[in-house]
Amino acid sequence: MIEDISTGGFRIANIPEFFQAEKHTYSAVLSGGGRHYRLLAKPCWRKKGRGQGQVEMGFKIIDAPWEWVELTMKEIPDFDYEDGFGNFN
Repeated sequence: MIEDISTGGFRIANIPEFFQAEKHTYSAVLSGGGRHYRLLAKPCWRKKGRGQGQVEMGFKIIDAPWEWVELTMKEIPDFDYEDGFGNFN
């Protein structure tokens, strides 16, 4: 389940911990404002999830349509979300 979004990334929670995504790039379709947006994203961090055997992962958006950028800039309060999307160590 996607829980946080920003212009530059998103966080997915409740992922089974056996899911190994670090070496791949993914196409994701996110919806907002009555539209669907196809994004290209790469995992950038991983941490223990809230449930047993689950993890949360942060994804850095590496390609998105301009309409996605406009939507998130208009709908999300002013905040530097880029700080939360680092790299895997």
